[in-house]
Amino acid sequence: MVIRLDENYNAMTSTALLGYVGETNARPVSVEGMEIDGADRYVMTIDYGDGVQYEVDITGGQWTPTADILRSAQTVSCQICAKKLSGQEYILLKKSRIFRLRIGAAIGDNAIPSPDVAIDALDRIDAIGRQAHADMQTAVTAAETATTAAENAKKSATAAEKSADTTEQAASRAETAKT
Repeated sequence: MVIRLDENYNAMTSTALLGYVGETNARPVSVEGMEIDGADRYVMTIDYGDGVQYEVDITGGQWTPTADILRSAQTVSCQICAKKLSGQEYILLKKSRIFRLRIGAAIGDNAIPSPDVAIDALDRIDAIGRQAHADMQTAVTAAETATTAAENAKKSATAAEKSADTTEQAASRAETAKT
């Protein structure tokens, strides 16, 4: 969308559609002819008519609406303002006339996927399930191997204990025989 401001700061739009409900960063808005001598900030105020107004910065000449701005299907009132920084606050230099833009309704996000998309998703889910099962089998095998190794280590420790006892007894008998 292009918004052009004439020398009297009257806004003319290339289309009345600002966007559709829920869109984010989909339709850039360009503003032409907004430059005013002395202004260092340009904003567009969007009024929803229910007490909520948003002020968006258009200083660079372009702005892209997000989902929070495109919150409901309706016609909104808009106005462009040129401002100048004075001390700690901005003062108004010039305002455009109010112009109206439309936020269009959108089809909800709860549509049923086409059969091809559903089959593809099921195939991916099945592949993930198969991989998870294979990973589980690997983990079970690793656990069984670890258990067997622990049991073998326990048997080796018991055998080493017996061998140490036998060695100790043999040393004791050798000491007794020596004396």
